[in-house]
Amino acid sequence: MKRNLDLIRQMMLALEEDPDLNGRSRLNGHASQLVPLPDHDEDVLAYNLMMILDEGWLDGEYGMTSGTFTVTRLTADGHDFIDSTRSPDVWEKAKSIATTAGGQTLRFVSEAAKGIIRAEIARKLGPFMP
Repeated sequence: MKRNLDLIRQMMLALEEDPDLNGRSRLNGHASQLVPLPDHDEDVLAYNLMMILDEGWLDGEYGMTSGTFTVTRLTADGHDFIDSTRSPDVWEKAKSIATTAGGQTLRFVSEAAKGIIRAEIARKLGPFMP
């Protein structure tokens, strides 16, 4: 199965909106219950949710026997990913930069997005940049 970068971003944005994903409780369920995106089937959602766990952006685990996830909260790195890729323009530019460089991986796209934001901050601060 292939990972879907756009779906992973969409899932992360959806997870951020869940008020129960606050670190004070455990949420249990299939991927489609935790991230209800009706345009995607359970296997695709589960596989891409596993990618999110692999990146360390979501605190949780996958139970292979039950096929369910137990999650508690987004991690600081997860919030950083969301914040750096929230803008659709930045997201598309970051994917394009990573593709042009020959590696459209989650980490490369995330780092490209951070680089775009750093460049914009430097442009706005100009000589005041430390």
